[in-house]
Amino acid sequence: MGLVLFSWLAAQSYFKETSNTDIRRRLIEERESMFEEDLSPVGIFDDGREEKIIEDGQVWSNVR
Repeated sequence: MGLVLFSWLAAQSYFKETSNTDIRRRLIEERESMFEEDLSPVGIFDDGREEKIIEDGQVWSNVR
């Protein structure tokens, strides 16, 4: 029941004005940051083959 009362209090405009924080937004930001920390880093893999780009029927390739 304590959580029910706290959720009601947190939804009140008086509580938001006095605490000057939006608890829901802060929890969402913390969850997103935890999710981003858990992601594996992504690298670029070069297998040595030339990349060809087909655009409007023309074949383009990178010159190194």
